[in-house]
Amino acid sequence: SHWLTDVPGTDGWAAIAPTGFLEPALLAPLGVEPSPGPVLDVLCESLGSGGGQLPQPWRVRCIAPNQDFRALQGQPNATLVLDTPTAFLPDPERLDELALDFVPLASAGPEAWIQTPPTGPVELAALTPSGRGAVPAPKPALAALLAPRDPRRGSLVLLGSASPLIDGELEREDCAHGALVDVLLASLASPERLVAARLRAPEPERLPSMQP
Repeated sequence: SHWLTDVPGTDGWAAIAPTGFLEPALLAPLGVEPSPGPVLDVLCESLGSGGGQLPQPWRVRCIAPNQDFRALQGQPNATLVLDTPTAFLPDPERLDELALDFVPLASAGPEAWIQTPPTGPVELAALTPSGRGAVPAPKPALAALLAPRDPRRGSLVLLGSASPLIDGELEREDCAHGALVDVLLASLASPERLVAARLRAPEPERLPSMQP
């Protein structure tokens, strides 16, 4: 994960900071640009219960209607929660050079925004779609598939946050994090994919583009 939100106490403040993960350097050669800040959303987890609930807009709830895993084998078919996620933007020219297709798998909601990273702690009440540093970003892609146009090549799945895969999140009965892992394993590590990975058939040469 590129971003981390820390809520050190119950005084209504939070700190959003980079983790040091070099996401841009990793994604740019693959034809993908990460968002300049984390995605926040009104469709989020909350602390407390009843009338005392405190929204956590960095804990983004990606509900089933905002998912489309038809390019893979199976569907999580329930909510995924991503903590301080990055959004992914395709670079069409670079993707075409690599013969890859960018396929969004899951997105935030229509009122999501990209938060300009604050330089210090920020009040939780200020983390709103109209707050300082908030840039509207309706339904940004938080998970995406990089699908090769040559079926003999492997695919890549990008997750905007590793939080669904950590201990404590995988076992949540109110989320589909375990189902997500099952879908990824069935799709990326299927027997057919493992056999294809062992084959070393020569790749045909790509024809140069025809200029008009």
